[in-house]
Amino acid sequence: MLRKLAKWSVGPALFAALLLLPPLPLVEEAARQAGAPFPKAPQAALGGLLWVASWWVTEVVPLGLTGLLAAALFSLLGVVPWSVALSSFANPIIWVFIGGFVLAKAFRKWGVDRRAAFAVARLYRGRNPALAILFAACLPAFLLTVTGSITASTSVVYPIALSYLAAIRASDSLSEAAMLALGEAATAGAMLLLISTPPNLIAKQVLESSLPGFRLTFFDWFIVGTPQALAGLLISWLV
Repeated sequence: MLRKLAKWSVGPALFAALLLLPPLPLVEEAARQAGAPFPKAPQAALGGLLWVASWWVTEVVPLGLTGLLAAALFSLLGVVPWSVALSSFANPIIWVFIGGFVLAKAFRKWGVDRRAAFAVARLYRGRNPALAILFAACLPAFLLTVTGSITASTSVVYPIALSYLAAIRASDSLSEAAMLALGEAATAGAMLLLISTPPNLIAKQVLESSLPGFRLTFFDWFIVGTPQALAGLLISWLV
């Protein structure tokens, strides 16, 4: 009980401490130049960030509520109006995230990911250790991360790869290499499509906001990402 109370109170305590501190001259001047609603607005923003981060890490409250905490705090304190605080939740990238998560969840619910991983692993039935790593670990993880998360895809392929390596009686060093290659191949597969992993979409938004008139389409990302993804798959297997 005390531990949970401590986790719950760390964030609000940091937030309150920053608000109670007198505003630093440089921070106050920067806030004035930026048109902040009050001198301690930067401190309130930093305190809100620390509060959200502490609750996010400890998961003392549901993550959905933690995600709304910053918008509620900044709006109530007058740092930003409600319309601005909530506008990010309607960002098109958020809906792309949701679509990707729904697709990945559907694959996992109906076992499509495991079937695909088994199908790829069955392509090679020999006992060559190097090819076993490619077909049992690298290639399934690479293909699954095209539409699923890196962590989920790795967790699906992991037991399949272990069973495969046990069947060919692989050495400990080879098994360790296979597990490392599995993780690297999953990361490489996430470069293939724009929706393969959230950082890809974040990179798209940063580029488009930083370069006026620049548009990064799915096809553009595919053209650039495919060589990098395939090179990453090859390197993860060879190394």
